[in-house]
Amino acid sequence: MSIIDFLAEFSYRRVVWGTLLIGLCSGAMGTFLYLRRQSMMSDVIGHSATPGVMGAFLFFATTPWLSESQLLADWGIDARSMPVITIGAMVTGLASAIVANAVADSTRIGIDSTMAVMLSLLVVVAIVIGVKAVGLILMIAFAVFPPAAARQWTRTVAQMVVVSGLIGAIAAIVGSYISISAGKVPTGPVIVLVLAAFVIVALVASPRRAAVIR
Repeated sequence: MSIIDFLAEFSYRRVVWGTLLIGLCSGAMGTFLYLRRQSMMSDVIGHSATPGVMGAFLFFATTPWLSESQLLADWGIDARSMPVITIGAMVTGLASAIVANAVADSTRIGIDSTMAVMLSLLVVVAIVIGVKAVGLILMIAFAVFPPAAARQWTRTVAQMVVVSGLIGAIAAIVGSYISISAGKVPTGPVIVLVLAAFVIVALVASPRRAAVIR
């Protein structure tokens, strides 16, 4: 399958954009977990959230009037609309910053500690949502592998965030294309293998930290 045919199919584009955005955001987010030596927190959160996700699914499946789609439809909101998702993410980030500053101003807790707590809460929410969207294994891989690979090529935190996000996005695109082109191959495991390949190449070929150079 050619790239043009691949991008011409709506369902394929939807898979690519979904995994690309999750890979980009998860890779950038995973940088902070990596630097705080909390990368495997995504694994812990993902496994611990699974029973809750299943319970919520069963609860809302038996109460249609409380379903997300029905509530949003009553409000005239399309939950699958990209502008709605983007606005929601921006409002969440802005509200988190406002709450963090308000807590820091009204208590003895410093702004750094407050932002650290808010970051941890947002990471938990992002991982739980990601587990529902793309599955447990792929979400963990998106949060762990890109920062591990980016660390071998970068010097500053800003560079690491950008490179890690790009690695997650590129792996999502390449893995989706390979999976769809190969036929009956699941997309998630292929993306995980591509992410693992990025880490191996970074560990072997990094000009500053490569095992071969050592």
